[in-house]
Amino acid sequence: MPAIAFDVDDTLYDLAEPYWRACVEFFGEGLDLPLDELFRKSRIHSDEAYELVAAGMEPVEFMHVYRVQATFAEFGIEVTRSDALAFQRTYERCQGSISMSEQVSGILASCVDAGRSVGVITNGESRHQWRKVEALGIPGIIPREHIIVSGDIGFAKPSIEAFRAAERVLGCPPQDSWFVGDTYESDIVGALDSGWHCIWYNHRGRELRPGERRPDVIVTSEGEMAAAVMEAI
Repeated sequence: MPAIAFDVDDTLYDLAEPYWRACVEFFGEGLDLPLDELFRKSRIHSDEAYELVAAGMEPVEFMHVYRVQATFAEFGIEVTRSDALAFQRTYERCQGSISMSEQVSGILASCVDAGRSVGVITNGESRHQWRKVEALGIPGIIPREHIIVSGDIGFAKPSIEAFRAAERVLGCPPQDSWFVGDTYESDIVGALDSGWHCIWYNHRGRELRPGERRPDVIVTSEGEMAAAVMEAI
């Protein structure tokens, strides 16, 4: 019987929405920057910093400062360390009011109702990720022990060990397991390396580059995600 696990950030909720709210709240309504591009750059720099944090080369605070400073530097705006940390606090507060759409929460519920083993694999510092997991109400749908946070286990996607940890709690071998995620480099590469099937929720429109492996399914909307998940399970 197939098992299925989901990424959290930008898969089970729209990561851009609390980021944009934090930008407007912290920098003011007069912030004259393209928010779509600002968010895209932030994701790139966040991934750069997270690799160093996950490898134990930098503390978590480094990521919070670096991604803000590097993102705004691309638009010619210098942000001090103290302001970067203050922005992070604003961003975390905005993330406290995140929610899943009815369609996404319905996807999780449908998987559970179908009798499948359902879980989550998310990268990030334990306290921060659990705060988001709780805000989204995920523990009310799937068992807490099925929620894998990289900060708890010491391994982050795309590490095979993160997927092996999920296999142990979900009770399913890799060939019968599916993963749904938005980030190609961590979610899709990690799933493919681990022998899992995968659904790439590519709602940000990233193109596959020459030589990159194709996931089993590519979807670009919540509706397409729902249909692909129902087909998989």
